[in-house]
Amino acid sequence: MNVASSQFNLSRPPVPPAPLSPNALAYQESVAKACGVALDKRILAFSAAAPSPDREDLRTTWNRPLRSMNPTKRRKIPTTPERVLDAPGLLDDYYLNLLSWSKRNIVAIALSGTVYLWDWTTSNVTSFAQFPEDVSVTSVGFSNDGHHVALGLSTGNVQIHDTETTQRVRTMAGHAARVGVLAWNKGLLATGCRDGSIWNCDVKIKDFKVGTLEGHTSEVCGLAWGSGGLASGGNDNLVNVWDIRLTNGRGMGQTPKLTMGAHSAAVKVKIE
Repeated sequence: MNVASSQFNLSRPPVPPAPLSPNALAYQESVAKACGVALDKRILAFSAAAPSPDREDLRTTWNRPLRSMNPTKRRKIPTTPERVLDAPGLLDDYYLNLLSWSKRNIVAIALSGTVYLWDWTTSNVTSFAQFPEDVSVTSVGFSNDGHHVALGLSTGNVQIHDTETTQRVRTMAGHAARVGVLAWNKGLLATGCRDGSIWNCDVKIKDFKVGTLEGHTSEVCGLAWGSGGLASGGNDNLVNVWDIRLTNGRGMGQTPKLTMGAHSAAVKVKIE
């Protein structure tokens, strides 16, 4: 802590160590002999010089072209389809959702008043459900487990069918116009109507309509569930995000938590 004393000690020439006494030298030699080392050699010694740090110029590093993690494995995007399916009678209407692919690798497609199931594994096609000429299927949606499929109709009704028995297990009526989009969230089914209304339906109970979402002024053509709620797109060029976690889907007359209106045309939504 004494600056003057420290400067004086640094400026003095080094003082050689005092010679060891005969007794101290004899003790040192006996300890060295017991340890198997010589007094005139280092106990620890490096066999090679330590590597010098890499001083690569950072400009060289940042100016390199980007490389993938595995340059030998590249993603290949096919330019031709693996399968081509004939779809005569497919309605040419952007606002409808007429195709659904289940987790069991079965595709449901609505061709006018008939719904077909196509099995990817076997390529078998089954006529699943048929409706009168004045009734059209306007939306198709598989449940999360793939065992049921919901069908939205031009009459405003929604039917639920068992994919294994091909039997209708439920009809839910009440929408004032066609149901153009469906979205499952386990036992909860969201249905989007042409009049802009969205219903949340609990398919397991008698009074199925447990929630209404009011935020679109035109046809709802996109619905997708996420971890925080439901997103919807409509022909009014809006995307609405609904936070349904607090009400578990049972918020009657709920308004959207977020609305995005920068689109210039109808919006369909998808959440991965």
